[in-house]
Amino acid sequence: MAKVLKHIEASFEIVTPSFAGDADKNRAKFRLSSINGLLRYWFRAVAWPEYEDLNKVKEAELNVFGGAGSETNTKKHAFRLRAIKTAIRGYYSPQSQFDQKNKLSGINYLAGQGCIKNGLQRAAIKENSHFILKLQFIRPVEEKEFNLLLKAIKCLGLIGGVGSRTRRGFGSLVLQYLKVNDQTTWQAPQNVEEYKSMLAELLKANNDTLPDYTALSKKIEWKIITLQNNNTWQNALDEIGKQFLRFRSYGRHGKLPWGEKAKQRFSNDHDLVYNFCQGKKPDKNATAPERVAFGLPHNYFFSSLGPKGNVNVTGTQSERRASPLFIHIHKINNKYYPVVVFIPARFLPDREQICFKGKRKTSLPLPLNLYQPIKEFLKTLPAL
Repeated sequence: MAKVLKHIEASFEIVTPSFAGDADKNRAKFRLSSINGLLRYWFRAVAWPEYEDLNKVKEAELNVFGGAGSETNTKKHAFRLRAIKTAIRGYYSPQSQFDQKNKLSGINYLAGQGCIKNGLQRAAIKENSHFILKLQFIRPVEEKEFNLLLKAIKCLGLIGGVGSRTRRGFGSLVLQYLKVNDQTTWQAPQNVEEYKSMLAELLKANNDTLPDYTALSKKIEWKIITLQNNNTWQNALDEIGKQFLRFRSYGRHGKLPWGEKAKQRFSNDHDLVYNFCQGKKPDKNATAPERVAFGLPHNYFFSSLGPKGNVNVTGTQSERRASPLFIHIHKINNKYYPVVVFIPARFLPDREQICFKGKRKTSLPLPLNLYQPIKEFLKTLPAL
């Protein structure tokens, strides 16, 4: 097969605040190691429908990104990654606010208490920051692998992000252009219709079976959301956050944070865990809460029950399972569009159950129609 030895240039804008950095929550920073990890992640995602064989995906990944294969097959990166330009607009410090009135309930919900609780809990890179990457190949790779890397870069800049909480819309990246050997091969969409066409082409796949890990397949669903006011990233992210909260929340005293009556779509989840806290055994045919489909851990706290009202819901072996639902904010001509992408894959290893951990423990099987709540959420969203 033909091999190529080229270089790539890719320009990105960070359009929502990015909780990027390391263990030091007081300092946000742009790290090339994080970008490399994200490119590797999306490479695996786009490689699966091409190979549908985990060993072949790993071999292609090894050829491009390097690493340890077998005892006799260790490779270095096929390319050097560097930032030839960074323009970080500034930083949000801990305890600061995205909105001084602190009324952005949707944003707060998407961030989670680990990032926002009475102000930011960790520093963040400000929106409207930019960087340009250069990927200089130092050894040739198969043309197919090179094209998969280009596709991974597009995924990162059309539906992805950088930093913590990227699947909830933070650190959303917008790819502005791609160059191969200094020739422009791709440019950002100029309108929503162009963006929709690009997404349809990018996410198209022929494999019909559920992937072993988060990867492209025919089962992907996505929507670009209609907004009355999409002039700021705050409006876009807050609105999709409110839609998400409205769909999932049981409410506090039956109310959502802005006073609207909670729909309590998942009241059975609430009752199941509440009864567990009070020492009642689940029915013999009971399954795990439906909302585990949105990712693990899935925790509960019932303030009326005191200490025994705190329950962690995880896999019996897996503490975490990243959400298959990606929320992204895309900027086109200074307008901001929420994009929701559902990328289903095997949720947990075979036969692993869901574990309730409170004052005691119990485990339940996954719901039979595991991903139905996510599909229902997508149906509630007004699409362009």
